[in-house]
Amino acid sequence: NLAELDNENHQLLRAMGYVLEHWKLYKQAIEAYQKVLAIKEEEPQSYRDLALAYEKAGNHQMAVDLLYKVVTKNFYQYETRYRGIKSLMLNEMNAIISRNPGSICLTNINEAIVKPLPADIRIVVDWNKDETDIDLHIEEPDGETCYYGYRHTKKGGRLSEDFTQSYGPEEYEAKKAQKGKYTIKVNYYGDRYQKEQTPSLIKLTII
Repeated sequence: NLAELDNENHQLLRAMGYVLEHWKLYKQAIEAYQKVLAIKEEEPQSYRDLALAYEKAGNHQMAVDLLYKVVTKNFYQYETRYRGIKSLMLNEMNAIISRNPGSICLTNINEAIVKPLPADIRIVVDWNKDETDIDLHIEEPDGETCYYGYRHTKKGGRLSEDFTQSYGPEEYEAKKAQKGKYTIKVNYYGDRYQKEQTPSLIKLTII
């Protein structure tokens, strides 16, 4: 079944991209993500993975242009399923622009959405398999835990939407971080696959 083969291939390719990024082989990671996008162009995460790999490779213009394309693209039936991901990618786009002042052409970007949103700490978890629920839990220095059931802490920690049937991402953010130790926990809640497939692999990014 070609559809099943493509689905499994894109999971393997996404996992390969994570590993290549970890090894700092960004050119090869970009090639893997380009293939993922060719298979799953209807899903916003495919664009996001490629854009963030471009940034790590030093091609900030391509990263911003691709993120902007996703932010302004209509994904139709997927819009509800991936609610919240566009605001996360908008933050990422603005962060890249802020880190590279004057070096990115913004001619084709709506100036109204170019707005730096600084944060002291961001923790993002992605995973390679669709129809999978992985949960990010952050224990703050004062002992308070931010997770899907308690998304806003008293000291300003915030967790993004809980993605239960996709690839994530889930993001923790604190505009003014507490001093001290943060503990990161990732819980593999489960998936909806009825047969053995590609193992689940996560990518954890701390900014």
